Amino acid sequence: MTRKEFDLLQLLAAQPETVITRDRLMQEVWAGSWSRRTVDTHVSSLRAKLGSREWIVTVHGVGFRIGQG
Repeated sequence: MTRKEFDLLQLLAAQPETVITRDRLMQEVWAGSWSRRTVDTHVSSLRAKLGSREWIVTVHGVGFRIGQG
């Protein structure tokens, strides 16, 4: 797992069942050096490494959360 993937997972896991907005993820994990696609790419990679897409739930138009879909 890369450092950014770890930071992303840690941020999501710190508030289970809470939707974390894309803007907050980008600001806290990438500190201003990012693109919209960056978050999607890292979430996809992290889901693959966790072994299931169900661990990270996409809330369309808002962001992501840890938990059941």
